[in-house]
Amino acid sequence: MARALAAVGLQACWEKDYDTAVGFLQRSLGMCRSLRDREQAAQVRADLGLVMLLRGDYEEAFTHYSASLHILLHQMDTDVLRVSEAYKRLALSCWLRGWLDEALDYYEHSLHTAPDPSAPTVAETYHNMAGLWASQGCYVQALKYHQKSLQIGRGKHVHAPSVYAAMGELCKRLNQTDKANQFYRKSRIMLVQHFSLTNFLARLLGGVADRVKERVLWAFGTVRLSLDHLLAVQQERLQQQQGK
Repeated sequence: MARALAAVGLQACWEKDYDTAVGFLQRSLGMCRSLRDREQAAQVRADLGLVMLLRGDYEEAFTHYSASLHILLHQMDTDVLRVSEAYKRLALSCWLRGWLDEALDYYEHSLHTAPDPSAPTVAETYHNMAGLWASQGCYVQALKYHQKSLQIGRGKHVHAPSVYAAMGELCKRLNQTDKANQFYRKSRIMLVQHFSLTNFLARLLGGVADRVKERVLWAFGTVRLSLDHLLAVQQERLQQQQGK
């Protein structure tokens, strides 16, 4: 029942009905507590963090993500991949709150706890760290982290189109026009391949439970918070600070 309530909550989240999503997820969390199902409670906390993140309540997102990580760290048989992803979620919420040093620290924890250093999730972490450095104007450092991302899976992972596009933007800011155009071109080519893959997955998973389908498509970038959004939030915060 707790999982069913969480699934309804997530469906409401995808439909941007965040109040309904929170209501169902809170009911699911209450049931998890009654049943002492800590594993599911950790997942529901992470789901609540996602809803808060999408709603723009970054402080509440951080609270839920912290609680999720706390549960995972105190379980005897915790999947280390879930711990690594939990650190990454905390990094994201810190970034959006403007806590850049803390965000980098959590990203480092995510890298250190990743069970497979060659996994696409690690490539994504490097990509996000690059975006964080770029948001501070450290373009050369950002390029280094993008290059680390492309070293994963020979640069053919699902995050590669976004990585190449970001590298193109960085080179443009560094007045390296030829390099920028090369990266933009590479991004466009890989985007075609990427969307073909996600469309295939959507058809393949048509008969699978919505919760599983959403999580797989989430991993392939169809409903992710983009780096463009993160940078826009960061830019807005800087403008507000300058206006004071």
